[in-house]
Amino acid sequence: MSLVLSIGLCILLPAIFLGIFCIAVPEFKFRWGLWSAVTGLFSLIPITFIQFFILSLPIFTAQTIGAVLVTAIIFNGLIEETVKMLCMLLLPYKKQSFPAFFCQTLICGLSLGCFETIIYLFAGFQEIGLRLVTAVVIHTFCAGLSGCYLWSFRKKSPRTMPFVYAAALHGVYNFFAGFTGFFWWFSVLAILLTLLECRIWYQKIMLPPATAKSPRAEGTSRSEKRKQRTFPEPAQKSRNTTVHATPEKSKPATKTSRKKTQKTGTAGGESEQPAAAASRSAKHSGI
Repeated sequence: MSLVLSIGLCILLPAIFLGIFCIAVPEFKFRWGLWSAVTGLFSLIPITFIQFFILSLPIFTAQTIGAVLVTAIIFNGLIEETVKMLCMLLLPYKKQSFPAFFCQTLICGLSLGCFETIIYLFAGFQEIGLRLVTAVVIHTFCAGLSGCYLWSFRKKSPRTMPFVYAAALHGVYNFFAGFTGFFWWFSVLAILLTLLECRIWYQKIMLPPATAKSPRAEGTSRSEKRKQRTFPEPAQKSRNTTVHATPEKSKPATKTSRKKTQKTGTAGGESEQPAAAASRSAKHSGI
């Protein structure tokens, strides 16, 4: 692959993701993504300046495995991620959602990785395709982890573990990327762990605090539900029970009721006497 084509690919890649974020995230603005790419390019200047003086220390010039690991974690992990995170303080965050800010951090890390690849191209590095799917990816998602920490810090609920993961995983990746053969695959494992941690912390920050219940709170809510099942509330009990009509007891007869019955009885007797006399007269007339 020619040098011009490789440089064009490194410039085109941030532009592609910038367009994707503008379409996929409604709150994301094109000017914010453009400023994020400029911020990633700007962060290369202090990183290169600091690393130039750090490499002159005796601990970083040794060739032992321990010295190489310390160099990878401090030189590539801690310094790069710290400077990158400080530069991301220039990104706008007010009056926007966390997904939009998270996309800005990804664009910042992506542009830093792509512009760093251009520097490697001028230095004679030829395996551009391998670097785009390894080093550029680790730069992008480590910036996302640092962005999660930065967002939580600005919202006054700081979570330091995303930044710790970003620095540690970046250093581990650089340590194993220098090997060949079997040990090189551990650098791929570091990239996959970075992707996983980035997804986990993104979901943790997106989850509202009210819905995030602790195990103790979940246990108490379950016990309350069991109590409600075994011991129903009085209001629910009164609703469910059916009302049975009780038969009315017969009241004792009063004096007035007795007088009424006596009157009706005498009236009936008086009406029966003429009827009996009439029947008797009819019998005698027949005889």
